[in-house]
Amino acid sequence: MMDPVAALQFGNLAADVVRSISALDHGNLQQYQDSLGRAYHGLALLRRSESRSAYEEGLLMIRGLLHAKSRGTLTQFKKNLNKIVPALV
Repeated sequence: MMDPVAALQFGNLAADVVRSISALDHGNLQQYQDSLGRAYHGLALLRRSESRSAYEEGLLMIRGLLHAKSRGTLTQFKKNLNKIVPALV
């Protein structure tokens, strides 16, 4: 279980990743870039937190997003993300 501050930051990062996927689904590249930028900012906050595991999971989440985008598997990635994030927070 994460400390409360890291859990909030991690949840915000996850929401930004999901918003990035939704933006791509709707062809809105500007919204995708904005959401991805917020996700990277959230990752930076996690890096400075005391929860190393939250940072590492956040890093994997963003890498997974970029990998799924390049492979065209965003729908499956989003489904899996929605299943595992509640268990991590």
